Amino acid sequence: MILIFLTFFIFSDPSGFLISSIRVDGNEQTQEFIILREIDIKPGDRVSKDRIEYFRDRVYSTDLFTRVDYRLEPEGDGFCLIYTVHERWYWAVFPTLSFQNVNKRRPWSVSEWEDPTYGFQALHKNVLGRGMLMRISAQAGYSQSFSLGFYDPNSFLNPDYLFFTGFNYQKSSAQNKFEDLSSAGKDESLGLYVGTGYRFSPYSNLSGSLIYRMISVSKPGSDTSVVLLVNKAEGKDINAGISLNWLTDKRNSREFATEGYLFAAEGVSLSEVVTGSFYGKVRVDGRAYYPVSDWVSLAGMMSYETGLGRVLPYYDHYLTGKDEYFRGYQSVILESTSRWLFRSELRHQVIEPRVTELNWVPVRQFRDFRWGVYALLFADAGFLPEPGAIYSGLHHTNRLKSLEKYYDRVLVSGGLALNVILPYSVVFKSEVAFVPDGKSTIWFQTGRAF
Repeated sequence: MILIFLTFFIFSDPSGFLISSIRVDGNEQTQEFIILREIDIKPGDRVSKDRIEYFRDRVYSTDLFTRVDYRLEPEGDGFCLIYTVHERWYWAVFPTLSFQNVNKRRPWSVSEWEDPTYGFQALHKNVLGRGMLMRISAQAGYSQSFSLGFYDPNSFLNPDYLFFTGFNYQKSSAQNKFEDLSSAGKDESLGLYVGTGYRFSPYSNLSGSLIYRMISVSKPGSDTSVVLLVNKAEGKDINAGISLNWLTDKRNSREFATEGYLFAAEGVSLSEVVTGSFYGKVRVDGRAYYPVSDWVSLAGMMSYETGLGRVLPYYDHYLTGKDEYFRGYQSVILESTSRWLFRSELRHQVIEPRVTELNWVPVRQFRDFRWGVYALLFADAGFLPEPGAIYSGLHHTNRLKSLEKYYDRVLVSGGLALNVILPYSVVFKSEVAFVPDGKSTIWFQTGRAF
């Protein structure tokens, strides 16, 4: 032990550790190349401790492991860098249950819940040990649906190619979207996509897909023009098109990043087969992270999304509220065909992410419980154009009139939050947000940190 300790300092210098080889331990199911491709270190490189930990965090961010450790062992004139992984439980099956609430102003009133939707979801996170994801879900009751998805981040022909495909079917009430319409009607949709891409480096990839969708609404009256591109009392949209996506992700962690950056761009072009109408969507997302100290970091985000071409149908509108957009405005659901979002955070690491071993748990894959705590100060700003200027069918609804004050002006908020890191990169968020009119919002949710 003393010899290893002394050798560690004899062979290290301020420029870093000389890496003679890299090894992976603990991967009983996961193939080695899945791990090694996240580690941008080659034999002969000199790397710092921070750089080694950066790639440790990126390996953990694949969501394939409950824990990732590293060690350096003397080897020749340098060190053998060894990453040890603890594999997670890769498959899950769980039930789903939801209700409609007739009084949306009192969602806590259980006596007013009705029309249950029930079903299940099942997924496998690491098919054949290649990081492939397979997901299936089915629902019955008030809203019926079935979906099947497959994502392969490394093709058998070439690990740098990725492949993905999916199918989904859903049937539900159109009134879920537009509660001010006089009668419910039915909203039915079917979608199919297939795509491929290429991984240029451990950080960047380009992908594209072919898309087919069918959306139909059966509703009496003339209001169907509000929800479809086809202006008929009973109409159907058939969309076909393509999408292109670019992603560069140099964040140290997808769990709760403290350094690096992300840039993503997406373009979608669709043609409505029945009417010949063209429309599209563009999204640009940039994020940057800067470590001020070992315990404090800064994070910033800019996101822009917009529709192109003729009127966007309702199913391609952007919704904010009841989610993580525009903190402080979750009490209303805002809708538009484009939006700007700016977000900034000062992050303080209260408890560094760590692993508590639960040795009493009988299943080995559940014994590592990863957790941590971050405190945040945040400031958000956003802008949504008034949808009625493009989407005139909504001008006559009471819902739009009550929300007009939120459109065509900059929405700002600030506040503080406490985020608890949980296993599998899940974050439990508790936030208090304040807006200029003096109102405050307390919000709890689980999800991912930006």
